[in-house]
Amino acid sequence: MTMTVGTKILAAAAMALMLSQAACGGRKPLPKSDYDEAFVDNMIRCLHQGDAQTRFGAVHALGRLDISVARKAIPVLRCMLYDECHLVRKEAARALKKLDPFDGELALAAAKSGNLP
Repeated sequence: MTMTVGTKILAAAAMALMLSQAACGGRKPLPKSDYDEAFVDNMIRCLHQGDAQTRFGAVHALGRLDISVARKAIPVLRCMLYDECHLVRKEAARALKKLDPFDGELALAAAKSGNLP
């Protein structure tokens, strides 16, 4: 699959925002008012791209959102636990732990025990 220029720009902007916030002191949830359903939909589309870096950035961005905004991404994040890239799998487990603590704990335990691919 190929990424459109708009999707690349959106993914780059999301990564830049996350990096700047991390440099300013932490992983606080991103404000609900700034990220809407369209943003979540775009990040879900990025999860279906062939580029592991794009998928990682999208998973990371979804994991930073408030649960009220990112709820619809949880089933897709569960699928990302089986991604070909181990970094994407780890980040998906972390995102799930934040968004859905029960599922996230199970995913992290499976990842640590080596039960995930």
